[in-house]
Amino acid sequence: MNRNPIYIAAWLLLLCFLIYLLIAVGGFTRLTDSGLSIVEWEPITGVIPPLSQTEWRAEFERYQQYPEYKYTHPDMNLAEFKRIYWVEYLHRLIGRFLAVCFFIPFVYFLIRGHLSRKLILRLSAVFLLGGFQGILGWYMVKSGLAENPAVSQYRLTAHLGLAVVLYSYLLWLALQFVEFNRVVYHYRLKLVRRYSCGCLALAGLMLVSGGFMSGTHAGYVLNTFPDMNGKWWPDMIISLSPIWRNFFENVITIQFTHRWSAVLTLIAIIGLWSFRFRLEGFHVKLVLDLLLISILLQFCLGILTLLTRVEISIALVHQSGFVLVLSLLILLLRITSDRFFIIEARR
Repeated sequence: MNRNPIYIAAWLLLLCFLIYLLIAVGGFTRLTDSGLSIVEWEPITGVIPPLSQTEWRAEFERYQQYPEYKYTHPDMNLAEFKRIYWVEYLHRLIGRFLAVCFFIPFVYFLIRGHLSRKLILRLSAVFLLGGFQGILGWYMVKSGLAENPAVSQYRLTAHLGLAVVLYSYLLWLALQFVEFNRVVYHYRLKLVRRYSCGCLALAGLMLVSGGFMSGTHAGYVLNTFPDMNGKWWPDMIISLSPIWRNFFENVITIQFTHRWSAVLTLIAIIGLWSFRFRLEGFHVKLVLDLLLISILLQFCLGILTLLTRVEISIALVHQSGFVLVLSLLILLLRITSDRFFIIEARR
């Protein structure tokens, strides 16, 4: 048994919040092209930023040796470099702080005997994946330090996807310690749960296509809606060979996929929400209502992001909206699990 469940839940939810911050700041890093400003990976010593003008000049000189400066920002001065440096530094600092916030409480709870064997194994897996996430982040940055100063969209999407997986799993674990009022069993609850899994799969597709949108800057083209520059099936949508490359390297196909995965997710969640009129239980209905509101906002924000040609503030809120939709789907799966039914079948 896990002792002090409230403290464990609070700790896991704190970790979820820090991962969310990492995702948000990572999105800002991408939108401001700040990710390649720190050209070395120093997990320990890198926690100390440049403190003197001499150190700043040395850091700037290292950046000037790489293609992004030479080809993209040849006129950048030191003050401009500092602005993008601090964005990437903050992103890495949050990652380091997250590691500390995981490790120290984990050791404390472990020594005090507050964790079950099953939870110890699960959290150990999370810790290993978190370490791999840091390596993957540097692997992503290295792809942009080559002759072509552009981060690989494959590595960026993998980095984002793993962050979302870690967030989702920690949220699921945290919710195991939160008590909800049990809901009266209804045969449609299991259907709601299965339907929620389908919505979660569509949300995953939306995430992956969104990662490739960000990785290829596909949001800067075809900035009309609902058509794509006057067409429903735009030219050059299948222009690469073999065909599969279009879904990962062709900005037109990537945007087309992201648009329609968002539409399908919206339709699926509206269908899921319609079950609320045939169910009992305040928590289930509340989560369904919040889920509908969040997906509608997310969809509208996606349209605004496109129409404004990726205005940074709107794009960041759009990214946050996805995390909210994901969180509510996970919460819905949690409160419709069999262990919270009062067995009183109603047909």
